[in-house]
Amino acid sequence: MRFDDAALQAQADALRTARKPVDRAYGDNFRFEERVADPRRLAYEAALASLGAGDLSQGHAKYIRKHVKPADPATIPASFQPANAGALLPALPDQEFVRVEDIGWFAEQWRPTGSGQALIADLLARRHALQPGEAVLLDQFIAFWNEKRDGRPLFAALLDEVAAAAGAADWAVRLRAQLGLGHLAPLPGKPMLLLLLRYSVADVRRHAQPGQHAMFAAPTVLDGDMSPY
Repeated sequence: MRFDDAALQAQADALRTARKPVDRAYGDNFRFEERVADPRRLAYEAALASLGAGDLSQGHAKYIRKHVKPADPATIPASFQPANAGALLPALPDQEFVRVEDIGWFAEQWRPTGSGQALIADLLARRHALQPGEAVLLDQFIAFWNEKRDGRPLFAALLDEVAAAAGAADWAVRLRAQLGLGHLAPLPGKPMLLLLLRYSVADVRRHAQPGQHAMFAAPTVLDGDMSPY
């Protein structure tokens, strides 16, 4: 992908020759992006100009906050707007996805006494044999988790493409590597509580609330924060 705006393109090129490997990765992500069609790119350039950002990194962060992660859940993210039609996917109802979620923060917010992660980990491990009271407790956590969500797109992988990793005992390690989830990096003495989700297009559409959109698009460099992964 290359920008029409010469100043933006110069900044993207400069990232590719920067001293820090992370910055060089940011530049490569823009340069080797193949899914962004001209209408989406032009809309992105126009958005950055209107946001008045000082450089590409600042402008991208502002664009993501305003146009991809809108505060109002009813606002359709730029990822699913007509300008991104080239990346929209005609997903079939029986298509299945895999998603990895870090739910540790939600668990601790739900039970701020410090026992939230252990409690949820135990309930999930025994989810097929819970007592009625325990099942209600797990439902309460899931409701709390859903209430904390905003309108941003959720990234997932096609099950067919990651089936071996998703079915392995060490799926957390293998999917982290295969999907570039470098931000899922636990610190010493601070384990992460990861959840492996598997669901279909039909599941998403069945659970969508009235008036909500349920659309699917191939992810691009313009659909998330700058990431070296």
